[in-house]
Amino acid sequence: MGAALLPGWALTGLAVDEFAARPLQPVSLTYIRPTGDALEWLQRFTAEPVPSFGVSSVFGALFGAGAAAVTMGRFRLIGFFDTGDMIRNLCGAA
Repeated sequence: MGAALLPGWALTGLAVDEFAARPLQPVSLTYIRPTGDALEWLQRFTAEPVPSFGVSSVFGALFGAGAAAVTMGRFRLIGFFDTGDMIRNLCGAA
């Protein structure tokens, strides 16, 4: 991850156009903003068909983790044992 951080700043910084009507800021790998941007992109992907660097990194991490789990045979869907177990987990999450 550390090796991808610096090239992320460099590549998105080189793509910045200061004279654009709405200039974009350079962005690299973080945890919070790209997730929010991905949710916003899913809502408005018809207005902006090409996802940004952050949105692509979120989808890449999700698909990469899923592909690795399937490849290693570790992918499985886990549910709750009973209703009481679900309620305890929901209360703990809250």
